[in-house]
Amino acid sequence: MSLKWIPASSGGDETPDTIAQCVLEAYKRLPAHGKPIVRANGVHEWTTLAGVVLEDTNERKFTCIDLSIPISKIEPYQFGSILHDCHAEILALRCFNRVLLEHCKLYNDEPSRAWLLEKKNEGKLRLRRNLKLHLYVSECPCGDASMELLASSLENSEPWNLASLADQPMRGRSDFGQLSIVRTKPGRADSSFSWSKSCSDKLSSKQFLSVLNAQTSLLIEPIYLSSLVLPENVIVHTSIERAFGPSGRCVGLLNQMFGNYKFQSFQVLATKKRYPFSKLVEPGIRTATSTSVVIWLGDQLNTTQVIHNGILAGKKAKDTERSQSMISKKAMMRILQDVEHASLEIKNYESWKQTNIDREGAKILVRNVLKPWICNGGDEFDWIS
Repeated sequence: MSLKWIPASSGGDETPDTIAQCVLEAYKRLPAHGKPIVRANGVHEWTTLAGVVLEDTNERKFTCIDLSIPISKIEPYQFGSILHDCHAEILALRCFNRVLLEHCKLYNDEPSRAWLLEKKNEGKLRLRRNLKLHLYVSECPCGDASMELLASSLENSEPWNLASLADQPMRGRSDFGQLSIVRTKPGRADSSFSWSKSCSDKLSSKQFLSVLNAQTSLLIEPIYLSSLVLPENVIVHTSIERAFGPSGRCVGLLNQMFGNYKFQSFQVLATKKRYPFSKLVEPGIRTATSTSVVIWLGDQLNTTQVIHNGILAGKKAKDTERSQSMISKKAMMRILQDVEHASLEIKNYESWKQTNIDREGAKILVRNVLKPWICNGGDEFDWIS
């Protein structure tokens, strides 16, 4: 499936709808396998759709470069092979990083084909200056940005008063009255505990750390989102400003710098476009959460994968080489190896990450502002045997 560019509308206020339309049209063109369905008993499956959209400011047109449609206990032998976080917006950004790695390889071999990137003064690569980055999500990100929305949607909006340890992240839905804090996912009270941070927290942190991950940040200057596009019916403006705005909980990041990292706030824009398999459907219709995750990476890869419980659907978890997706940590490291970065002499993943001094320092700065942020773990593995 080739990239499809959509011209910008003449009215600037229609930009969020154009961004959403790019993702929705890309979704429609994907195969049916892994997509939510209406079951034989009439139950409508729902899930979250997220996609990364590039805007060409010279040509005034938009295209979806990747998308995703959304853990249990992770065994040590799975470290680096399994996806810890399968929420749609986080997967979409991981997919974008994989696309960027492919362009880094291209730039070494055929620079004219690496249309996403350009060289900056013989140093790192950077996103071409005519491109802007947008993220569309069909639901409000879990965590702080959605607490009031979640409370108002429940029949019983009484906060869960779960016992939580001091200086540790709050469980997803517990204690609605506590705001501006880091929360974990998933949000159900009966689910297994996870250290994975909410999507609100991760997106907030990316306003300083950029959307780049451990691999791409070695090769490319920080890339920041220009906008987060959400359906207008899931936006509570006070929640959004508190979670993401420069006057909210991110205020401590203003005027801060670490290396080339600095706070760059994204706009939150409302779209009237509707994803047909979103959580909010017609009253009286029975719903259930879709259990599969679909990712699509466009451009050079043009590949779709279906993921279940963090690994490729139909594969055995113990077969870590065949079951890992193309956006797992180990898969990303193999692509970075093709670019031949000097730091890859270090085989332990956690030790390798620590060599990126600027990014690690910027992470510490962010975690001193967004609290309480406890590291997940799971990086103590050798990425190559």
